[in-house]
Amino acid sequence: MISPSITLIFIIGFNGLYLWNKCTLINNEYDVSWFYGVFGDIQKMIHLARKTENQSLRISYMIRGWLFLLAIPVLIILIFNTTYHN
Repeated sequence: MISPSITLIFIIGFNGLYLWNKCTLINNEYDVSWFYGVFGDIQKMIHLARKTENQSLRISYMIRGWLFLLAIPVLIILIFNTTYHN
């Protein structure tokens, strides 16, 4: 059984990454919504990474885009396991 505190820490980190990505896209003049379009935002992060000249920013944007995509199923599994595991 996964501890609820571990799940809570992961949820907080997930939301922090979500907000960080949204703010980065807004600062780079992408049109984003705060409430929907999560997968479109991942594509925008990858696009931003490809067009960025700065190598360290390019790597950061690419990692953050893929990390968010990979964190979604992990979050679902953690919540399910924390909630329904006996």
